[in-house]
Amino acid sequence: MDALRVQRDRQSFERATLGDGYDDHGLVVASQSGTPINASNLNHRFKETLKRAKLSPTYRVHDLRHAAATAMLQAGIHPKVASERLGHASVAITLDLYSHLVEGLDSDAADRMEEVFRDAV
Repeated sequence: MDALRVQRDRQSFERATLGDGYDDHGLVVASQSGTPINASNLNHRFKETLKRAKLSPTYRVHDLRHAAATAMLQAGIHPKVASERLGHASVAITLDLYSHLVEGLDSDAADRMEEVFRDAV
């Protein structure tokens, strides 16, 4: 959250500095003028960030998307909500890609249902 706040503040400064020259696309990660970042530039910046953080250089930007999907499903966020946040055309796509995570949560679901029925008695 701290990093997102820093990014928001940086973009606010760039907006104020450029005024009408800032082309706001509503992006979290954007060029200094507000436009989408060129993919090769984004990848270069990502690799630099990995190096500074002493993380494996084999990570890809797309791996962040998988990490977010995994975290949402493991946190119990409904697959439909996760699907919408990921921008998938349907929840079926999300479930096809991440069904192994949902299946892994099956024992947790069984335990919760057991509690519901135990408390009902």
